[in-house]
Amino acid sequence: MELPRRFRQDIVKAASSSRQYNDQATVSADGIENVLQNIGAGNRMSRSEIDEILNEVGVCPVNDGDAQCVISASQMIELISKH
Repeated sequence: MELPRRFRQDIVKAASSSRQYNDQATVSADGIENVLQNIGAGNRMSRSEIDEILNEVGVCPVNDGDAQCVISASQMIELISKH
């Protein structure tokens, strides 16, 4: 079942962080985890799985041990559109 585009955009908006990369909105692991909790799917994916996905497809800050890897909002839409 494909999600309507507007719904996908709402999911990404809810997961978006205040950090931007190349002037684009970004999504962090915290944002994804928060959305999963809000829709009752928090147990479907572990934090380490979310971090692994973001490490593979995202942008990870260098020289900032506390910063999280992020993906662009458009990447997030692509990811949730595939399933």
